[in-house]
Amino acid sequence: MSNEETKTKKGLVALIIIVVIAVVIGGFFVLENKGIIKIGRKAKVLNETITAENFDELTKSIAEELGKSDELYYFAYAGMYYMMTDGMSSAFSGNEDENAMYVNIYGKTAENLIEEGRQLMEENNVSLDEFKENIENLSNTNSTYE
Repeated sequence: MSNEETKTKKGLVALIIIVVIAVVIGGFFVLENKGIIKIGRKAKVLNETITAENFDELTKSIAEELGKSDELYYFAYAGMYYMMTDGMSSAFSGNEDENAMYVNIYGKTAENLIEEGRQLMEENNVSLDEFKENIENLSNTNSTYE
């Protein structure tokens, strides 16, 4: 093989490598712009198991990923419902363990709680719009006193 042929083959290999890198990087940006990568992050956050150790950080991430979607309100309803009912039950029974109010939250994912929030709203005859309005009113009340 001549020196000229070797240079041509090396140049062709370099060109192929550059094209592959450009396609991969371009594909990444296309996927990110179409929201596919963000959907992957959202799915990861929504399917992570909630524990005492990650509760604060994970619920913040869930809120960021869900924005003001209906899913966030279902998640919030289930969380508030469980904290209130379990917290009251443990208080009446004399249990002073703060984790008792999270007994129906820990070990679940946001996806679980979103679905449970839908069911709990239906069982308690609470519409999504009514709950949103109550949250908005509560938020406005809190900002008045700050």
